Amino acid sequence: MQYIVDKPLRDFEFWSGAVDTAKQLDYDGFDKVEEILEQMQQERIDSGSELMTDTEINDMFWFESDTILKWAGVFPKYYMFKSLVNESECFVKLEDEDEVYDFESACSKYGIKYYKLDSSEYPDESIVSVYEWDSKHPEYAFWEEDRLEYAYKVPASWPSVIENDDFTGVSDEEEAQIRDFMDEIAEYRDSMDYECVWDVKETQFAKPDFGDGWCNCVTYRIYDA
Repeated sequence: MQYIVDKPLRDFEFWSGAVDTAKQLDYDGFDKVEEILEQMQQERIDSGSELMTDTEINDMFWFESDTILKWAGVFPKYYMFKSLVNESECFVKLEDEDEVYDFESACSKYGIKYYKLDSSEYPDESIVSVYEWDSKHPEYAFWEEDRLEYAYKVPASWPSVIENDDFTGVSDEEEAQIRDFMDEIAEYRDSMDYECVWDVKETQFAKPDFGDGWCNCVTYRIYDA
């Protein structure tokens, strides 16, 4: 026997994995999804196909949660975060739960402060630059690599020498190498058109752009201000 139940989608009794999706929707979200499902149901009626069942509705919420959340306006989500360059405010757009998880995990790894925006706070992308999330290259957003002009790998011991102008314990040969590097970056350090930042959070064993041999290196980043 078949019968039709006419009630709002928000009153639907979801089960199993569909419950987790339904919990993320507010009244407005349910209404948006319901409107789309009603259109799909009408298309079935017009074509003489079988009507949508409660199991189909539940399975959509369970196995097609990303689609449901987009229909409901839950995604995309926007986050504001403090960049590693100068803690300036940046924005990122996340398209699904996987991206949210990747972004929040990466922020925890890099020690980055972030804030989830309410819909009323969403940035106008025609005015504000918003990053698309790339889980394989989180540094693109975190280090604002769209503004990056130059990046130099140098021995990890150099930042303190350069910033403190203290060459105590440094050999004559290495001092000459450091001063060559300082001459290379001088025009950028002294210019208002560029922003220079040491990336010392992570070192990597590599051949430096200045200096001899392989060693633990940090990166000196130069940005278009």
